[in-house]
Amino acid sequence: MLSELFRWIYEIVKSILLLPVSWVCQFTDSQEKRIEGLCKENSDELWTWTVLTALLPIITFLLAAFVNTFFIDYSGDIIQQLGKILNNGSLPIIAFGIVTSSVPYLVEKLKMNESNEEDEIFNIRKRIMAVATLLIFLTSGLFLLQSLSILTDRFQPVHHLISIALSFLLAIYCVVIGRKMFVLQTTKVVPNANEQLTKKTEQHNNVLAERYGEPN
Repeated sequence: MLSELFRWIYEIVKSILLLPVSWVCQFTDSQEKRIEGLCKENSDELWTWTVLTALLPIITFLLAAFVNTFFIDYSGDIIQQLGKILNNGSLPIIAFGIVTSSVPYLVEKLKMNESNEEDEIFNIRKRIMAVATLLIFLTSGLFLLQSLSILTDRFQPVHHLISIALSFLLAIYCVVIGRKMFVLQTTKVVPNANEQLTKKTEQHNNVLAERYGEPN
């Protein structure tokens, strides 16, 4: 009973947090199912990517922030000091790296547009690339903002809280998009057997029609 409650709460929080990603990507149901299928097919490689590319840098950042809390002057403004520890540009640049790590491979796939790949997969890649480009601009902008001490020194506690919340949200979105980018660029995605046979049959019929003309 308790586990079901936690699972229900988790699904609600997950849906709320990922709502902007779903709204921006605007995937159809079939595209969502196709991405989920690719994630399951490449689950081992995807888990390795998640650990090395996303979790390890974020955990390192949180560990460094935790260690820095031991050097806080508790006689002063604690919230302001915590804000400076967390708002140092590290998390946005980690999120930036998560997305950009797969960009070159995905761009190469878009340029090649291999003939034996599905149009649906090509459209998914284009949408993911557009969202990734948006995230690159947002994370780099937030990094610049947090790196400018002339601005962060004037931050009030509420400003620090907003900046921290944006950093973590962008990091979550970058991990979600980065995972999709990874499964879309790791291997060449081909249609299922029936779709591939249908396309080859259509190509064969077109060649025959060009050579001998349309049948009466």
